[in-house]
Amino acid sequence: MKLEGTCERLVVTNTNMSGSEFDDVNLSGTRFHNVNIGGCSIEKATITGMTIRDANMSGAVMEDVNLSGLRLNDVNLSGASIRSANIKGLRINGVVISELLANVDTTEKEAS
Repeated sequence: MKLEGTCERLVVTNTNMSGSEFDDVNLSGTRFHNVNIGGCSIEKATITGMTIRDANMSGAVMEDVNLSGLRLNDVNLSGASIRSANIKGLRINGVVISELLANVDTTEKEAS
């Protein structure tokens, strides 16, 4: 199926759309429930104001992403790796991380 230049409201239920491609599409206000998006790629996206609940993002990779103002509640960050990050003002359980790491030498640890 191909939709081009249309402004329709779609209700898609119990459907396999794996392998689909979306280019220059406005999905603002769209609701996704019980959706498998494993292995998908999102590039050049505006997702401000998005809410993600009860999601498994293990193994996800985020590159060149702006997460300023992001709030994470009740998350599992075990095994997570953060590199080349601006952590100014970042707080974990109220602790300002940039101040905590101010005197830590990470040059050797970055290579691993």
